[in-house]
Amino acid sequence: MIEPRKSLAETIDHLGVQIGKYEKSADYEYEEARRLRETDVLRVPEMVWRIDHRFTELIDKPLVNVGMPIVEAIQTIQFRLDRSGAAVESEARLAPKAIPRDFIFDRPFLVYMQKRGAEQPFFVMWVDNDELLRRK
Repeated sequence: MIEPRKSLAETIDHLGVQIGKYEKSADYEYEEARRLRETDVLRVPEMVWRIDHRFTELIDKPLVNVGMPIVEAIQTIQFRLDRSGAAVESEARLAPKAIPRDFIFDRPFLVYMQKRGAEQPFFVMWVDNDELLRRK
């Protein structure tokens, strides 16, 4: 635990200085002094949270490489701190506006199903009549 400085950057710099001092101290030479022992007490508050942030300022801005506007820009951060340790996950999603395309099956077609990475399909069917089609 350290006292905060004027900014987070200054606090991190100060922490680096403190770590440097400790690494040069006599205690640092003994590996056992750097590790928690069974008799040591460590009390840290447990935290579990998730934050979703939508970047509304990016909506409708064009993606330069594809020339389409952004319709969704979200970042999700999940954090956990408890007696077993800490974990942080971050995910960002950016969705450009899709250009609609038509895929109309109005003549004979092939149904081909294959698991990713498999060499052979698990189902293949040629559809060339309306016998099995559902009527609207």
